[in-house]
Order: sequence, then C-alpha cells, then structure tokens
Amino acid sequence: MTGCAALGACLLLAAAAPAAAQGEQTPEGARRFLEQVLPGVVVQVPGGTWRIEIVSINPPTDDGCHLGYRDIQLTDNNSPGIHGFDFADVFEIRAEGTDVVVVQRHVTVNWRIGSEAMAARVAYALEFLRQRCDRTADTGF
Repeated sequence: MTGCAALGACLLLAAAAPAAAQGEQTPEGARRFLEQVLPGVVVQVPGGTWRIEIVSINPPTDDGCHLGYRDIQLTDNNSPGIHGFDFADVFEIRAEGTDVVVVQRHVTVNWRIGSEAMAARVAYALEFLRQRCDRTADTGF
C-alpha cells in the first residue's frame, strides 16, 4: 500500500490536523478581532439601546486602554455621540448566553452579540485586553 496503510489511519490523521492555523493571542490581534465582529452590535445601557460601530480600540499603553464606539442608531432620547470605556474601569467581563456583560465602575452594559459561541469569543478578547490594562496587577491581587 502507498500513502496511508489503512483508511482508518488516514482519517485519524485528517481529523487531528487543525482546520486553520490560529495566530498568537496579542492585544493587536484582540483589537483586530473586535473591530471585525463588533460593528452593528446592539448595546443595552440604562435608559436606552444603541446599535454601534467601533471607532477605536487603543492597545495597552502606560496611558491605559480605551475602547471607543459611536452610536449609529438609538432607541432613546439621547443624541448620537462617541462613547466608550477605559478597560482599567471595567470590573468584570463575562458571556451570558448570547450577550457579553461589561461591568464598569458606574454602569453595567449588555452587548447583544446574538450567538453564544461568538459571545464567548468576544468576552474572551475583551477580558484579554482588560487584564493587560489592569493597573493593580502588580499588587498580586
């Protein structure tokens, strides 16, 4: 026999091969991922619901990290504007079903992702950035 000695061995090798190579997890990679998947996401905040587009995601620096977004469709009486948060002011990020919950210092925001699998990926990328922006990390707590 040439190639695989048995069909079963060929199938095992094919199943073990990764479908696509995954890049290294970096702040830049997290930023690119979020910029690709977050546009058009619905964000629910106290007093209203917004559909957003990402304006900026600054990588971790000595000045902190910031995610900025613009309201493109509102269901409240507020004017469209630029909003966002500094990751250093975020206490918790978690996936809850098809939502990502971002608990900030003064407000909790629900990001309506629409898919449990994608919500888990978005929460992971946001948490990845939050951990790199944690100004208290050197305290050991």
